[in-house]
Amino acid sequence: LVTLANPEGRVSLALPPGGCGTRELTTVTAKAHNPICKLAINAGYFNVHNGACIGNVVSDGQIIQTVPLAQGNVNFGIKDGKFYIGYFSPEEMVGFDHLVSGVVWLVRNGQNYVDQGWKEANITVQT
Repeated sequence: LVTLANPEGRVSLALPPGGCGTRELTTVTAKAHNPICKLAINAGYFNVHNGACIGNVVSDGQIIQTVPLAQGNVNFGIKDGKFYIGYFSPEEMVGFDHLVSGVVWLVRNGQNYVDQGWKEANITVQT
């Protein structure tokens, strides 16, 4: 468990050095990121056959790709130093510093939301 006293400016989405459609170990991506990551996790979904990113992706303020709201899943994003979790249309991606799609909303309004989240999730994007 890691706790950041001030996460603003310290959390980002780093794509593999070759971008979406390429694969790399998390440790390689972390070392290629500038500044070098001290802590890295694997986030976001990708096609296991060709490495393509699945869902919405924003990195360093650049919209890498979006999906229509009806096809999207829950997202985690950072905008203006604040964290956002929810469903966003492609038009709402503008202004995000970083954003990545997940699949299931785990906790909502302080309550376990996994069972309901699976009912709402677009699982057709899974490969």
